Amino acid sequence: MLVLLTTLLAAPALAQDPDFAQAEFAEAEELDAPVNTLSAELGATWSTGNAPMASANGGIDAGRKWGSNKVSVDAGAAFTRAAGDGDGDGVLNEAERTAGFRSWDWSSRRSFAQARYDRFFGEKNSAYVLAGIESDTLANYKYRAQEQIGYSRLLVSAESFELKGEIGLNYVQEKYVAGSELWTEGAAVDYHFPAARLMLGAAWTVNENVKLTEKVEAFENLLTVAGPFAENDLRVYNTAALSVKLTDMFSLKLSHRLAFDNVPVVTNDIAAAKLDQTTMLTFVASIF
Repeated sequence: MLVLLTTLLAAPALAQDPDFAQAEFAEAEELDAPVNTLSAELGATWSTGNAPMASANGGIDAGRKWGSNKVSVDAGAAFTRAAGDGDGDGVLNEAERTAGFRSWDWSSRRSFAQARYDRFFGEKNSAYVLAGIESDTLANYKYRAQEQIGYSRLLVSAESFELKGEIGLNYVQEKYVAGSELWTEGAAVDYHFPAARLMLGAAWTVNENVKLTEKVEAFENLLTVAGPFAENDLRVYNTAALSVKLTDMFSLKLSHRLAFDNVPVVTNDIAAAKLDQTTMLTFVASIF
């Protein structure tokens, strides 16, 4: 009885104690504290002499997570220019080698940006919305804008391996370069359509310094049922990366992107290639 009475008397005093209240508040604040991330990557090549060329690629990735909410933004670009063989004889003459940078031919000209919001329901499920835009003029796209809505599920969560799956709907607006079959002068959008989206993404932590990631996305145009001979307008993207940590802040990243478009854009009676592949080595800074 004495122990019980002592406990009851001590409890109000403990709750009113400033140190106790401050510690309790600090613990709750720590659990609800937002988590911010920001990283940037960059790679470049410059060559002069017999084969003048310049290449630059990079990107930025930022995010903020608080409570059951997460916002992420990422953007990137890959540009390459090289001195052109204007007379088509297979070699660069003196005039072609010394031509200014502005006269060089483009061999890569792609950029993209997107923003995404996730609302989590428990630790493994979330609903998401996304908006993005990309430009790839050498694939005959002046720009492709998209809006997405869908469901994300963490399928496997282990100490060194994670597997995530997503399913959703995608609405696409495309503007092509001049001369393309569906290009319309003065129109903001040449073609727009809904598409179904399916994604699988995996991450392997080999050790504290090495990490592997891979993501496969498939987009199926929902308006391609136009007859028995209609082509299946399917797009597939595969992105794989190997990251090696150099310090707490810096790392090296080797990445490979594969883009497959079963119905490429036709410009001046020449269809773009169905398959694009890009391999990059970049220096990454994890700012926070």
